Amino acid sequence: LEASFGTGYLLTRLAERFDTTGIDINSEMPAVARKNLEKAGVRAEIFRASVEELPFRDKSFDSIVSTMAFSGYPDGRLALQELRRVLKDDGRLIIVDPGYPSDGNSLGTISTRLWKAGGDIIRDVPVFLDQTGFEAETREIGGFGSIHLHLAEKRSSGR
Repeated sequence: LEASFGTGYLLTRLAERFDTTGIDINSEMPAVARKNLEKAGVRAEIFRASVEELPFRDKSFDSIVSTMAFSGYPDGRLALQELRRVLKDDGRLIIVDPGYPSDGNSLGTISTRLWKAGGDIIRDVPVFLDQTGFEAETREIGGFGSIHLHLAEKRSSGR
């Protein structure tokens, strides 16, 4: 599942190798993504839906990807609870999103403040992941430490 696929660029790449589903709340993005999927010659199921109210059964997906979207979700905890609900036990969640650099460098901090000024909600994603039952690691992957990669695994109920 790609949560918040936008124009579908990543969705088309994922659909080349995997059985892929995507959701986006923006009413215009499904049509744009469908055109891009068709142009790439690949298929994916596409739904217009909110990540805070996913239209899927519990434990539907092996993996979920969300890139540059988590900071735009109004209720981050609810979004993570829904992502966890539709993720299979021991499934993987990958989130790429802005955050403050751990070393506090000025360029990364300014970049993060610009994201925030643009309306994004800068959250402590590792804390949210832990609170919603994920084991996770976080890496700073770009933007002078302002772009974070969160690799999470859903803890099964027996752990």
